[in-house]
Amino acid sequence: LTLLCSSSKLEFMSLELWLECHCDETCLGDELVAVGNHPALGDWCVQRGVPLSTSAASFPRWTFQKPLQLADAKLPLPLWLEYKYVIRSPRGSDGWEDLGSRSDMPLFSSTAASPGGIMVQADRPAQPMNRRLPNCRSKRLPEHGVILRLDRFGKVAAEAEASWLVEPNWGPGIAGEGSVLGNICFTLNDDVRIASSSLTLVASRIFVQPRQGRLLRALAQLRRGPGQVLPTALWSRIAEFVGGLA
Repeated sequence: LTLLCSSSKLEFMSLELWLECHCDETCLGDELVAVGNHPALGDWCVQRGVPLSTSAASFPRWTFQKPLQLADAKLPLPLWLEYKYVIRSPRGSDGWEDLGSRSDMPLFSSTAASPGGIMVQADRPAQPMNRRLPNCRSKRLPEHGVILRLDRFGKVAAEAEASWLVEPNWGPGIAGEGSVLGNICFTLNDDVRIASSSLTLVASRIFVQPRQGRLLRALAQLRRGPGQVLPTALWSRIAEFVGGLA
């Protein structure tokens, strides 16, 4: 019961990220890596980037191996995440995806004409385009939440993106209010294969079920183990609280 009730046992989390990418441009032995403007994403260093994994059955779909912890009490969160995918080759070469380029300045720096009647043109080189998360410029990263993003290699627009608010004491490995996803605070879905209504189910499968499954298995083993003395009625209440026991 301590496992259920003691806040000292919580696996504290403020913000987690899950990335998936459709990439069919790799060769045998290549690795797909996510690199970005956050220490958890390597601070743009490919060697410190986060590898995605695939298999013969799931290729060309690459995914994180586990949700990525973004929040750190020692470091403030940026307003947005910027990142790219890189194909890391065992031969020592890195293939950055090309998302095009953009300029932070408009083509003309002023709407006022110069004395000679000629518009003043900004002379600023275009910058490589990065992925931005959240994709919408008016949104910011939530302080407490989980974020799901589905990408396609070489295409800057997300196929699907959504984020859910969670409690500050979020702990998927426990039961109760701190283990459930809250309301969706932002969603973008251009992938016709995925219904927007099913994104929450996908997020639960990624962020909640793997860790909560360990709790359920431990409780089921405890219930079946020798010498357990809890009354049947109490086990029924525990099963109801955690969503069922095997």
